[in-house]
Amino acid sequence: MISAIAGAGLTLAGTSLTHDDNNTFPDSFSKLNECVNIINEEAVGTIDDDEAINGYLTASVDKYTHLVQDLYEDEDGGMTKYVNTAGTAIASGFQIGLADDGNILLTKVEEGKAAYKSGLRALDVIVKIGEKEVAKEGYENIANKLLGKQDTEVKLVIRRNGEEHTIAFKRDNVYIRDVEWEKKGDIGYIKIKSYTNMTEGYMDKAVEELDSCKGYIIDVRQNGGGDFDACIGALKHFAPGIEVRLIAEKIESEEKCVTKGDPTIDTPVVVLIDSETASASEIITSAIKQYNPKAEIVGTNTKGKGVYQKVKKLQTGDYLAYTAGKFYVGDWECWQGVGIAPDVEVEMDPALIGTDKDIQLKKALELLD
Repeated sequence: MISAIAGAGLTLAGTSLTHDDNNTFPDSFSKLNECVNIINEEAVGTIDDDEAINGYLTASVDKYTHLVQDLYEDEDGGMTKYVNTAGTAIASGFQIGLADDGNILLTKVEEGKAAYKSGLRALDVIVKIGEKEVAKEGYENIANKLLGKQDTEVKLVIRRNGEEHTIAFKRDNVYIRDVEWEKKGDIGYIKIKSYTNMTEGYMDKAVEELDSCKGYIIDVRQNGGGDFDACIGALKHFAPGIEVRLIAEKIESEEKCVTKGDPTIDTPVVVLIDSETASASEIITSAIKQYNPKAEIVGTNTKGKGVYQKVKKLQTGDYLAYTAGKFYVGDWECWQGVGIAPDVEVEMDPALIGTDKDIQLKKALELLD
């Protein structure tokens, strides 16, 4: 349980709410203190500290401000995110984190999937992979050895309830990539599914393999956004030179300029959007529309998330994700709460995306014909 935010002295499940000279808790917190005491002493149920803090944050700030517990800093070399988003982890049904003793903690194991069937359980600590000791080799150097091809096997030594066990982990795998592409006649179709450190490379490959197409479709339907820098990298062939500004209210603002790619796409482009197109995907949409005079937007109004978040570590060891400011792309105003309207509106059930009844895709192809 989390009992404090950045050392401010807020104790929800205790008997008092304290504050010192370094914080600005309002006097009205005494009301919350009284409520907590009554709940603890007389009411059915108990207060979950994390949920209570998140309720306060989202209700008083915005829906994007919340506590983050499953986040690891650069001390793991980005290994946690790399493993947890890999095809092996997803298909095999496990997630990992850095254990206090430097070993690998299984933070999640899904029942019925390969990791569970092999005998692994949540909260197991992996101390050896093959013949290599995790703590000795270093978490950031060895955790990726859990990954592998379909049906391959690796011997693990795990610690559970103070006892060590040897388990043969037989992997499942699924091929996952951020970007998918294909030629539809002489039209290049590119679907951006997510934004990670692999996105820019996939976009480079897509443009290379779809060379000489007479038009392109960029599909960001149902894509709620992701890594900001990955989004900027994905734009270099389609909106080189476009400026994206992150205007903060209380901290330093930032400005990014999309670099020029080679080759630069100057043929007609259609961007497919829908009500779940948000954040980084709205940056993609607005940038292409402003850069390419031949660009058209097809689908339905986007979600309207024009704000960005930053993450700061708390003294508790957890993290606070908070809204720092708004996005501004090129000459456009921020679309927060409004969204981006299509040039050609086509209503469609998202369940039909990628099927023979995908009328939004059909309209895009028609416009480029």
